[in-house]
Amino acid sequence: MIASAFRQRHWAFGLLVGGWLLASCSLVFGQKVGWGPSRDEAVILDDDAAIGTGVCPAAEFVEEIPAPTRRLSSPRPARLMPRTSVGRMHEQAIEEPSIVGNLPVPGDMHAGHPGECASCGGNDCGQCVDCCGNWNSCGPVPLCALLPRPRFDNLEFTAGVHGFTGPLNRGAGGSFGFHEGFNLAVPICYGNWGCGQVGALWTQSNYDGSLLTDDQRNQIFLTTGLFRRVDWGLQCGLVFDYLHDEWDYEIDVAQLRGELGWRHCGCHELGFRFSVGMNDDDGVFNVIANDDEEIILRQVEGRVEVNDLFAFYYRRQFACGGEGRLFGGFTNNHQGLFGGDARLPLNPCWSLAADFLYVVPSDDSNLAGFAEETWNVSIGLVWTPCAKAGCGPNYCRPLFDVANNGTFATRLR
Repeated sequence: MIASAFRQRHWAFGLLVGGWLLASCSLVFGQKVGWGPSRDEAVILDDDAAIGTGVCPAAEFVEEIPAPTRRLSSPRPARLMPRTSVGRMHEQAIEEPSIVGNLPVPGDMHAGHPGECASCGGNDCGQCVDCCGNWNSCGPVPLCALLPRPRFDNLEFTAGVHGFTGPLNRGAGGSFGFHEGFNLAVPICYGNWGCGQVGALWTQSNYDGSLLTDDQRNQIFLTTGLFRRVDWGLQCGLVFDYLHDEWDYEIDVAQLRGELGWRHCGCHELGFRFSVGMNDDDGVFNVIANDDEEIILRQVEGRVEVNDLFAFYYRRQFACGGEGRLFGGFTNNHQGLFGGDARLPLNPCWSLAADFLYVVPSDDSNLAGFAEETWNVSIGLVWTPCAKAGCGPNYCRPLFDVANNGTFATRLR
């Protein structure tokens, strides 16, 4: 009995000594079981913790946890998957993320679209990978990929008022009226090669006639061509304009109109614009004449030709697609000219557009100055029913407005 009691005390004493040694080793070597601090050191997340992360911001975490009295460490967790080629590829994809630049390349056009990749941020920054083949992929390029892509987010309708005069008014006063039309641009090969556009404008003027005739004046303008917008570098375009003018005469004339500009800093552009006649037309016109001190109308045969315009311009880009331009130059008939145009967005679907032109009469003309001068003032609203969301650049918005009496000038011979 005495020996048995002695052995029990011996084992109890040994367990006490072993526990003391284990605790001492734990303090010396910093061993701790578990992954986190103790319950007293734990932090309860507030409502303003980072959503979806499960942890609070770093600054709050440091402030709420008291300075530890001992070193906290934890062993490295066991590998969750074997070291295979798949695992190494996964680790490499996580450790080396790709970085997409945000700066445009000089001379390049970017045609990204909202929501197609995260780098665009929904503002058409154009940094998305955008290939030509198979419409949207980087595979072989089929012939159908070169066709315009059917989209209507660049379809515009316009309506407004105008006033103009020119040699075809024959000194009988100006023409005032209303106009309406549309303008549509579509990307070619998803915008990487530029865009094409087509549009039409109808005008109705002189509702109560004039000294020349009691008829109303009606015009039809058609415009179609190609253009290319850029963030930085060479921006250009060329369109074909057609005019059908019907009053006390009926004529059909055409011209080529283009512009070539250098855009820099994203919003400044210097360039050259021109319009050159393609054909002339003959007709019979009423003219005012004096006969025994009486004003009479006389019919004469005449020839209508396009007045070629050449001008240098400065264009300034505004916020949300707005822009304004001033230009000055000359005609092929030794006439000076100046003018401007502007577009001011009111919201993503509505804009205010205005333009003006004045051609100075030449001194070597047989006509009176007021009968030869050409001027036009036009103002209207532009409606884009399927406009893109956001306020980013739109590289496929029509570069050219549909021709009007300010971009299509004529002379009477």
